[in-house]
Amino acid sequence: MSIPAQSNFRKLLLLAVGLTCIAALAIGLTIWWLRFDAIADASKESSNLAIVLADQTENSIQAIDIILTEIRDQEETRSARTPKDIDRILSGEDTHQFLMERLSHLRQAEFISLADRNGKLVNTTMQWPSPAIDLSDRTHFQHFKSNDDRGISISYALGPVFS
Repeated sequence: MSIPAQSNFRKLLLLAVGLTCIAALAIGLTIWWLRFDAIADASKESSNLAIVLADQTENSIQAIDIILTEIRDQEETRSARTPKDIDRILSGEDTHQFLMERLSHLRQAEFISLADRNGKLVNTTMQWPSPAIDLSDRTHFQHFKSNDDRGISISYALGPVFS
């Protein structure tokens, strides 16, 4: 091989290496740009999903609140007729049936329970008649005992509720 042929071969080799480097750089930049777009899309989708979940949670809580407010109002009306018999009214089978009917409208709730002012379970949709359970140590009961709050408590239980 003569020197001019070797020089041309080296030029072609350098040109091929240069084009390969440029192609690798272009591929790397394309991958980085696509990754950036994928992250931006995922962030936007996560934000949209969070908004949808927040709306669904709000609707679920609102449905629970409406039913529990209805239960409270119904029980207040019933106990206003005979205030001395409030425990008997709350623990009665008709109240149990009333709670069962309201629970049937709440697919997001597992059960509804009523406790008296001392924290004793007086009625629940879990079973009839209600078991003798003391709920006075529960956080939500302590809140209502310590505060003049006419609100409603929605709690989340982990593990068995009744033992």
